Amino acid sequence: MIATQRYEKIVEMVNERGVIHTGELAQLLGVTETTIRRDCEKLEKQAALIRVHGGVKSRESQGILSSFHDRTMRERTERYVEKDLVCQAAATLVQEGDCIYLDSGTTVVPMLKYLRGKQLKIVTPSLLIAEAFQDPGSELLVIGGRYMIGYDMMGGSIATEYLQRFRFDLAFLGCSGIDLKNGFVYTGEIDTMSLKETAIQCALKKYLLIDTTKLFVKGFYGPLKHEDFDAVFCNQDRLLDPGELPNNFKIVQV
Repeated sequence: MIATQRYEKIVEMVNERGVIHTGELAQLLGVTETTIRRDCEKLEKQAALIRVHGGVKSRESQGILSSFHDRTMRERTERYVEKDLVCQAAATLVQEGDCIYLDSGTTVVPMLKYLRGKQLKIVTPSLLIAEAFQDPGSELLVIGGRYMIGYDMMGGSIATEYLQRFRFDLAFLGCSGIDLKNGFVYTGEIDTMSLKETAIQCALKKYLLIDTTKLFVKGFYGPLKHEDFDAVFCNQDRLLDPGELPNNFKIVQV
C-alpha cells in the first residue's frame, strides 16, 4: 500500500471510530508504529485528524477531549511554525514596560523571543515558559501551587488565589479546543480553565492564541467563549473560510 492510500485509510478509520490507537492502526495496515506516527504527523499538519496520547482523534468526532486523551506538554512539539508566527503577530501588541500574563501550554512559549528587550514584568504558571526565559532586562514571576506534571505548570486553588493579586496590561492564553458552532473555548480539565478565567478578570486586554488543530474541538470544560477575548490569533488554513469566522479572529498568514 502506497503512502497516499495509507493516508486515506487512516483518515477513514479514524473518522469511523472517533479515536484509535497508533498500535492498532499499525497492525491493521501492516506497517510499523513509527510509520503510522509519521503518517499521522503529516495528516495533522493537513488538519485531517488530531494526535492525542497514544493515538489519533477524528476532527469530525463529537467526543470530548479530556486530560485523559491529551498528551503532556513536552510531547506537544507539532505545529511549531504556525505557533511561532501566531506568537510573533500577537507580540506586536506588547509595549515597553507592560505587565503581561503568559498562559501554560506550548502555543504561547515562542512569544518569549519576540518580547526580548522590552523590560517587561511577566507572570506565568508555566515551567516551560520559565525554562525558555532568557531576558535579563525583564522580570519573570512563576506563580506557586500544585504541580500539574502533565501540563508542566502550577495550578489548583493556591495558584488561582495567588494570581488574583495581580493586574495585567495584556494576557495571552491558549486552549485545548474551540468550537466555532457555539463559540465555547475548552480545556481538558477544570484547574487550567480556572487560571484562564482569573487571568482574564485581571487583564485590561485578553488574547487567545491557537493554531487550526484547535478549531472545532470540544473539551471537558468550557465556560469561556471566543467573545471574551479582544482578539483570537490563528494561523491561516486551507479549510478556513474567513467569511465564516467571528469578527475578533485575526488570521496570521503562514
